[in-house]
Amino acid sequence: MSAVVLPFLHRLNRPRLGICASVLCCVAQALLGLWSNPSKSRRTGLGILGVMAVKLCVFCVGIQTGELDFVAAGQLVVAVYDRHPINRGHVLVIPKRHAPDLSSLTRDELVEAAIVAQRVDRALRVVLGVEVEGTNLHMSNGSSAGQEVLHAHLHVIPRSAGDGLELREDLSRYPQPPLTPDERSAIALAISD
Repeated sequence: MSAVVLPFLHRLNRPRLGICASVLCCVAQALLGLWSNPSKSRRTGLGILGVMAVKLCVFCVGIQTGELDFVAAGQLVVAVYDRHPINRGHVLVIPKRHAPDLSSLTRDELVEAAIVAQRVDRALRVVLGVEVEGTNLHMSNGSSAGQEVLHAHLHVIPRSAGDGLELREDLSRYPQPPLTPDERSAIALAISD
């Protein structure tokens, strides 16, 4: 539960209630919603904690309330300006449906996210001109990969030489042991399914 609440806490801005009261209100609303309609968790297939996670998800709440800074919206995804941009013009492409990570996205969501990310990339290059020499597309999947908000989102980060953003590898980790032939075959088989 804390993995869902903590990212929500640091972005929450309800000065009249205070952070603790706001979170308690959201949890109470989630629980009351489930208790008043016990079949809801069965219909969504999420279970009680899953439905609570959706109600506490900063992206789900932001999409539903319109609190995010929208750039574009498709049928299945939205593009919003990042609240904590790495560089000017940093945009997030987010599925409207709560999906925790890449593997949870449908084919249609994935295709639309890629198309919207491409359009964002093109728009940033046109509007910001020479300030955008390239872009990074970045998605973290799972907390061990650095995902802070457990709702799939693709970062489109404008880049220019000398912008200070460094993506580095720890070269001391190499060489990595290679995959076994059985692992390679199993991965190929799983991809083809």
